[in-house]
Amino acid sequence: ILVYGIRDQRGRDDCLYVFFDGAEEFPVRHSVLGMLMPHIDSALRRVECLVNIPFSQESIVNPLLGQLSEREQQILKWVKMGKTNYEIGLILEISQNTVKNHLKRIFGKLNVTSRVQAIATLNDGERIF
Repeated sequence: ILVYGIRDQRGRDDCLYVFFDGAEEFPVRHSVLGMLMPHIDSALRRVECLVNIPFSQESIVNPLLGQLSEREQQILKWVKMGKTNYEIGLILEISQNTVKNHLKRIFGKLNVTSRVQAIATLNDGERIF
């Protein structure tokens, strides 16, 4: 175990970083950490906290689902069951074009070009819904 502490000179939030390694001796030299850690600490402090982000049980199983809205997740559920855009529209009481627009946004978020790719990307061999 290696513990590295940084005192915050500007604010009041000191920070401890803890590193674990199974080796007898930690392979990183203190001088290297002394050069790197202030930059890493500064970058981490610039990252905004993720507060009040809604998530579902499915997004815990598959983080990619967290990128999708609840409606997009519903549509993917029906796509996975083999429903057409027309059928999904009837089930969700929306137009076929609205389903098509949702699918375009889903494809963009998942960086895929088809329904099959979207399900395969999310599925990754496990049940997602």
